[in-house]
Amino acid sequence: MTETESAMHAMPEIIGRQSSHYTRLVRIFALELGVRCQFTPIFDLISMDRSTYAGNPALKLPILNSAGEHIYGSQNICRALLLISGNDQQVVWPEDSTSPLLMSEVPLKPHPIALTALQTQIPILKASLSRVLCRVQHELHTSPRRSSP
Repeated sequence: MTETESAMHAMPEIIGRQSSHYTRLVRIFALELGVRCQFTPIFDLISMDRSTYAGNPALKLPILNSAGEHIYGSQNICRALLLISGNDQQVVWPEDSTSPLLMSEVPLKPHPIALTALQTQIPILKASLSRVLCRVQHELHTSPRRSSP
């Protein structure tokens, strides 16, 4: 098997920091889709060497190495993971928003620091999130879908 062929069949690799909520988002998304990924941590965040960040010219993380290609940015990586998974799960991307409630969904995602601070209020959060989730599901089923270009 050539290097190119082995790269095509290799397990996708997520490169980032465990403490980064962007990296955690990508890892959780992969888990939800059932995509097994190798994780490679970036230890030196003050490095100015692009190779530390798998060649990312912006020196940012996370990075997905899949089939010998590097994909930068958590949203782009999530899109790639959905394609890799071959999964037909419905994913609502920000540009699919057609109502004010769905457009406001992004800020409703809990921030990891806020979650840590609010761990004692989980029952209250579950009730609130349950109501919001019901409204979002209703909006998803009643709003017209935008067609992809």
